[in-house]
Amino acid sequence: ITYAITNAGILGGTVSGLPTGVSGSYSGGVFTISGSPTQSGTFNYLITTSGGCSTASLGGTITINPNATIVLTSAPATANQTLCINTAMVLTRYTIGNGATGATITSSLPSGVSGSFAAGVFTISGTPSSSGTFNYVVTTSGGCSADSSNGSIIVKPDVTILITSAATTAFQTVCRNTAIVPITYAIGNGGTGATVSGLPAGFSGNFAGGIFTISGSASTVGIFNFTVTTTGGCSSAFLSGSVEINPNASISLTSGGPTTSQNVCVFDPIAAITYAVGNGALGASITSGNLPAGLQGTFSAGIFTIIGTATTSGTFNYTVTTSGGCFSASLSGTIKVNPLPIVVLPQNGFICVDETGVALPGSSYVLNTNLSTTMYAFVWSDASGTILGANGSSYEALTPGLYSVKVTHKTTNCYASGSATVVPSLPPAAAFASASSYFSESQVVTVTVTPPGIYEYQLDNGAFQDNNQFINLTSGTHEIVVRDKFGCGFVKTTIRIIDYPKFFTPNSDGYNDTWNIKDLSDQPNSKIYIFDRYGKLLKEISPIGTGWDGTLNANELPATDYWFKVYFDELGVPKVFKSHFALKR
Repeated sequence: ITYAITNAGILGGTVSGLPTGVSGSYSGGVFTISGSPTQSGTFNYLITTSGGCSTASLGGTITINPNATIVLTSAPATANQTLCINTAMVLTRYTIGNGATGATITSSLPSGVSGSFAAGVFTISGTPSSSGTFNYVVTTSGGCSADSSNGSIIVKPDVTILITSAATTAFQTVCRNTAIVPITYAIGNGGTGATVSGLPAGFSGNFAGGIFTISGSASTVGIFNFTVTTTGGCSSAFLSGSVEINPNASISLTSGGPTTSQNVCVFDPIAAITYAVGNGALGASITSGNLPAGLQGTFSAGIFTIIGTATTSGTFNYTVTTSGGCFSASLSGTIKVNPLPIVVLPQNGFICVDETGVALPGSSYVLNTNLSTTMYAFVWSDASGTILGANGSSYEALTPGLYSVKVTHKTTNCYASGSATVVPSLPPAAAFASASSYFSESQVVTVTVTPPGIYEYQLDNGAFQDNNQFINLTSGTHEIVVRDKFGCGFVKTTIRIIDYPKFFTPNSDGYNDTWNIKDLSDQPNSKIYIFDRYGKLLKEISPIGTGWDGTLNANELPATDYWFKVYFDELGVPKVFKSHFALKR
């Protein structure tokens, strides 16, 4: 502010009433007020001249307005808040003064938070929906100069939980007392730990290094639904899962204790042995030892059954083991199969009887089992039933018939029966032998015996045979013996075979020196005629004579074949037979 001071003699001037920071100065007839006031208010100043004839004064007024102000009027901590996302912040209030007419945020606020001015107060409020660190500046508007105030809002995100083991580990099925595959969860966004609920005894949860781990094994069976919940940080997060603990497979005998230690006989059915298979087992089988032939084990509807009839003897130890489900369970047993007595009676027994079927005196047959009376009991029977008093290992049959014996082992009570037929045998009464026709090339002798029976035949003290025929017999008389095959008696007969010599050797050595049919010696009237090959009659001889010596009129005839014709009777019938023979020298 300048003032002109005129008139001679004026040396300067002074000023009073100025605000601090403002001063006055005189130079060259001009008095100047200048400066920057450092205090506000209304200042009335007065300039007074000095020197000259008199003084003059002139005053004025300077009004100094104050700078705008901003003052935090909420709690100091509200200017720099840390809070969780989606959580309403504490109101932050700034009082705007000294002529300021408003205020603005000159930097960003989190979503959901805003500032507003009313009645000299600037308020920051809201619920942040985004996380992060948000630094802000509130600056006044209007009035002298501008004032500002800084603050920050740190919005923390909600805690997170994420399964980091395989997704299937959150839903496991395991066997009793078997460890599960560990289940791991990553805890993030400021979470400081986690808790778990719903786990069975034997399981635990552990937090370390941002990872929450569930592990362990349980002896309690069932389905256990569990929940893992974060601790610390903003809000809380959770994940759920379940663990199913299955019981170990079970097997129990349901047919009664004695059935697993049975003692039976071969070919007798056993009492059924039954086992209940449970707790998730899907079946059962014989896993060690073996069952006797004829027995089998089957599984159906939770029951394993052993049943059947053993066909072999012995002691059979077996073990039944479950299959499927958790682990396996086993039970064992023993089946003893006792052999039956071996009863073998002789099948060639006989008793000699007469023609009426009555046993001959002294004829009997002993049926012997060859078994011990110490070990076995015996009951003998015939067609009439049990034979009283017949309880030995053998029995003497006095009459033909069917006999049987029941043999029981005294310890095992296993029994078996045997039978045999003692046949009647008749001694032969008479035998007749018949041969093929006289001079047959192959003589066959057939023997007929009365009464019919079981016989064997002997020729000339040779071996006995079952066949009642003999073949290729030499000429002459033969003795035939017929005997009962069981030794009840015998008869004899003879047979005469009629044939002619096929050659002779008239060399005076005493053997075959003449030719004749001596088998017809009982027919002295038989006639024998000898011819040469041309039909010339050489000799007529009789079977009771010396025969032909191979000469004609005392002259030796040559060695060659010669023919003959014989007239004879065969069984009372006259017959003629022709053939030839050889003369050898």
